[in-house]
Amino acid sequence: MLPLLLSAALTLSGPHTPAACVLSDHYRWPMKVDESFRSLTATRVTIGAMLTSWPIVPLYAGHALPGWCAPRTGNELKTYSVAGWVRAKRMEDDGDWHVELTATQTGAVTKCIVVEIPSEDEGAQYTVARNEFVSRTGIAENFNGDVAAPVKIRVMGVAFFDGQHRGAKGTSNPPHGHGRCNSSNRALWEIHPVYSVVAP
Repeated sequence: MLPLLLSAALTLSGPHTPAACVLSDHYRWPMKVDESFRSLTATRVTIGAMLTSWPIVPLYAGHALPGWCAPRTGNELKTYSVAGWVRAKRMEDDGDWHVELTATQTGAVTKCIVVEIPSEDEGAQYTVARNEFVSRTGIAENFNGDVAAPVKIRVMGVAFFDGQHRGAKGTSNPPHGHGRCNSSNRALWEIHPVYSVVAP
């Protein structure tokens, strides 16, 4: 549900932060489509590390300022390279491709992380990334659902903590509404936006 104060806005600052965030946007929208991190060297990380050792970010829960428009911080200021098996691809209502990755081909689908490729309308790099995804996986652009034969890929992009889906009152309670990646609040760590998709 969108917040009631639709006219409110927050002006942000920093080298990788768009100029403004408006509450009528989707959750932390300027951060989700920012292309300014493309030139950074990606650090390799495993899905296991993201799910077990990355910090839970307390600020980003809620549907009002400052959570809705919180700028990037911590791990979110770096690009990462992560390999995993594609278990689902879903079309989000904001135009993103929501892709669920697990560390192994047959591991529990709930032990997943989400990586998201924004709409082609948000930047030329996302057209490239979508084409790479289709080419590497053989999964059609219009496919929407669970993948019957998982395919391994490597994605590169910016870390993003999707606190919109946090558990009650921002506690360690399991999150909700994050596809099948709700094993813990650490599962809310995503690679979002994805800049490229390559061989694992």
